[in-house]
Amino acid sequence: MEKILYAWLLIVASAVSFSSLRQASFVWDDQRALGLVDSTDQPVTRSPAESIRDSWRLKPGEAWQPITGTLWGLVQAVEPGQEKAPALLHWLSFSLHVLNSILVMLILTVALQSSGAAFVGALLFALHPLQVEPVAYIAATPYVLGAFFALVALWQYLVYGELRTSDSRNHGRRPLQVATISFVLALLTTPATAITPLIAMLLVNVLPKRSSLSASRVPLWPLFLWAVLAIAPVVWAIRADPTQTLAEQTPFWYRPFVAGDALMFYIMKLLAPVMLGPDYGRSPAFVMNHWWGYLTWLLPLIILLFIGYSRGQLQRIFLAGFGIFVAALLPYLGLVLFSKQATSTVADSFSYLAMLGPALAMAGAVALGRRAWLPAVFALAIASFGYLTWRNVQHWQNDKALWEHAIVINPNSPVVHATLGDTYRREGQWEKAKLHYEQVLTVNQIDPDIHFYLGEIEQRHGSAQRAAALFEKTLALNPNFTEAHNRLGLAYYDQGNLDKALLHFQKAVDTAPENSTNLRYLGMLHVRREQYDEAIPYLTKALALADKSRTAERAHSHALMGLALSRTGKGQEAQSHLEAAVKLNPADHTAHRTLGDIYYEQGAYQDARPHYEKAFKANPKDPVLNRNLGNVLAQAKEHDKAILYFSKALEIRPDWPEVLTNLGNSYFHLKRLKDAEATLRRSLALKPKQADPHQVLGDIARWQGKNAEANGEYYLALKINPEHPEANYRLGNWFLKKDRRAEAIHHYKIALRGAPNEGRYISQLRRAERRQDNPSQGSADATM
Repeated sequence: MEKILYAWLLIVASAVSFSSLRQASFVWDDQRALGLVDSTDQPVTRSPAESIRDSWRLKPGEAWQPITGTLWGLVQAVEPGQEKAPALLHWLSFSLHVLNSILVMLILTVALQSSGAAFVGALLFALHPLQVEPVAYIAATPYVLGAFFALVALWQYLVYGELRTSDSRNHGRRPLQVATISFVLALLTTPATAITPLIAMLLVNVLPKRSSLSASRVPLWPLFLWAVLAIAPVVWAIRADPTQTLAEQTPFWYRPFVAGDALMFYIMKLLAPVMLGPDYGRSPAFVMNHWWGYLTWLLPLIILLFIGYSRGQLQRIFLAGFGIFVAALLPYLGLVLFSKQATSTVADSFSYLAMLGPALAMAGAVALGRRAWLPAVFALAIASFGYLTWRNVQHWQNDKALWEHAIVINPNSPVVHATLGDTYRREGQWEKAKLHYEQVLTVNQIDPDIHFYLGEIEQRHGSAQRAAALFEKTLALNPNFTEAHNRLGLAYYDQGNLDKALLHFQKAVDTAPENSTNLRYLGMLHVRREQYDEAIPYLTKALALADKSRTAERAHSHALMGLALSRTGKGQEAQSHLEAAVKLNPADHTAHRTLGDIYYEQGAYQDARPHYEKAFKANPKDPVLNRNLGNVLAQAKEHDKAILYFSKALEIRPDWPEVLTNLGNSYFHLKRLKDAEATLRRSLALKPKQADPHQVLGDIARWQGKNAEANGEYYLALKINPEHPEANYRLGNWFLKKDRRAEAIHHYKIALRGAPNEGRYISQLRRAERRQDNPSQGSADATM
C-alpha cells in the first residue's frame, strides 16, 4: 500500500512539472527522426505497416533501433494525422518517464530496503531538469524507451536474486526470463543500454548485508550472458556510425581528456541544473582548443576522493551511485567516438539513464544519513528541481521558443545555426540559409548534412562545380549518404561529365535499390547517353515504386520513359507515357518536348504545336526546338512567326543550312524575294548538295516571270534529288502548260512517289491523263 501511495505521488509531481508538455508540437529533428520527412525534408508517405517493416531492416551505415520505429508505426496506426501526433507522442514519452520513475523507486526499494528513501530518490530521477530534453524532445524517445526496458531488466534481476535466496530456487526463473527479454528489448531500442549488466553489478554491491538478500549469493552468470548478447548490437552500432573524420581530428590519447571534460560537465549540470539547452557546442575540437580541457577531469576525481572519506554502507552506496552515473554515460563520454560528438559530446538526453546513480546516492543519504537538516535540504532541492523542470519544459513548446532560448545558452551553437539554416532553406531564403550553414562550418567541419545543404543551395543557383565539391565532401564524411550520391551525380550530369554521373547514380541505386528517385536518375542518365534499352528497365521499376503523392517525380519518370520508348520505335507506348506525364505535371517540359517530337515526326504539326510552345518556355535556347516550331508555324502559313523562330535557331547555330533554307522559304511566302534569295544562296554556299533551296529559288524566278531560269533551278534540284516532289510537280505543271502531256505525267508520277497523298499532285496528274486520252481537249493553264 505504501508503494502505491508513493507511485501516485510520483505521478502527481511529474504531471505538475511537465504540465505544459501537452501543448507542445514537433520541434527540431522530431519529424525527421520519426520518418515523416526524409534527409532533405521532403514529406514521406508510408503506411504504419511499412514503417514497422522498414524499422526492422538492417541498413548499412544506419543504427538499428527497431523498437522505436515499431512504436512510431503503432502511433501512426492509432493517429494517422500529424496534427494530433505530437500530443500523443508527448503523452507516451511522459508516461514512459513516469513508469521509469516508479521502476527506479522499486529498484531502490530492493537495494536499500526502504520505500521512503527510495521514493525520495525516485523524485530526483523524475523531476531533475536534465530529464526535460529526453522527455520533451520526441526524437529522444529511444533514450526514454531504452531506459524503460533497462530498468525493468535491473528490477527483475534483483527480484530474481532475492528469490534465489529462498528455499525453492525454481521461483527465480520467471523474473530472470523477464529481465533477459527486457534487456534484449533495450538493446533493440538503443545499443547504449548494453551497459546494463555493469549497472546491475554495481547495484548488487549495494545490497545490505542485513537483508535476506546477500550480495555474495546473487548469481552473476546472467550478467555475463547479457554481455555476450550485447556484443552484436554494439559492434553494429559502432561500425554503422560514420566517425572516420572525427577519429582523424581526435587523437586516441586525447579521448580520456574529452571523457573527463564531459563527466565534469554532467556533474556540474547535476548539481546546478541551470542554462540547460539543446546544444552546448562542447565538441572534442572545442575542448582541445582550450587549456582547461586538460584539467577538467580533476573534478570527477576530487568527488571520487571525497566519497572515499565516507564509511560503511553509505560509502558503498555513494560509490555505487557514482559508478552507475559514470557507467550509464560511458557510451557518450567519447572514449568510443560517436558521430554526434562532431556537434557536442554532451547532451541532456545522454544522461537520462545515468540519473539512476544520483537517485541511488540521494536515497542512500536519506536512508542512512544522521543529520537532522538533511530532509529539509533534500525537500528544498527537489522542489527547486521541479520548478526548474516546469520552466524548462516551456522552452520545448515549439521551434521558436526552443531556439530563442538556445541562442542565449550558446550564441555560437552550430545546432542553432544549422536549425535556422534549415528553417530558411525550407522557406526558400537561400542566402540566409547559406550564411547560417557557413557559420556551422566554422565550428563543425565534419557534419555531412551541412556540406550537403550548402551543395544543394549552390546547385539551385547553377553552380554545378561548387556543388560537386560540397557533395564530394559530404560523401567523404559519410560514404553511405544516398541522396548525396544522387545530387553529386546531378552536378556531374549538369557539367556534362556523364561517366562520373553514372558512377554516383549507380552507387545510389546499389545503396537503396528500391528507391524510385535513384532509379529515375539512373534511367535519366541512360536516356541522356542514348542508351534507351538500358534506361527502360530502371524507369519501369521507378514508376512501379514511385510515391503516388510525388506527382512531379512520377511525371518526370513517365516523360523519360516516353522518350526512351519513342527512340526504340515504340511510339504508341511512348505516347501514352508522355500523355500521362503531361496530365500529372502540365509544366513538364521534357514530356511536352518529346510528345511534340512524336507528333512532328508523324507530320501532325498542329498537334505538335501546343507541346512545342510549352517546351519552348522552359528552354528557349534549344536550336532544334526553335527550328521545329518554326516549321510547324510555316506549315500553318504563319510565316511571320516562323521567321522569328528560324532566326532564333540561327543565332544559336549561325551556319545551319537546313534552317537557312526554311527561313528563305518563309521569306518567299511573305514576298520578301530579295531576303529569300540571299538566304537561300547562303544556304547553298554552306551545303551545295541541297535540293530544296534550288526548288524555292526556282519559285522565286517563276514569280518574277523568269521561266527559263526557274526551270533551270528545278532541274538543279532534280540533279541532286531526282525524287524531289515539289521540283517534279513544278516541272510537271510547266510541261502541262506547254501541252507536253507525257512529260508532265512522268513528273507528276515521280512527285506522287514522294507524297502519295498530296491532293495537288493527284489532281494535276488526272488532268494530264484526261488530256492525253482526249487530245482534242483544249489546253488550259496549269496551276503553278
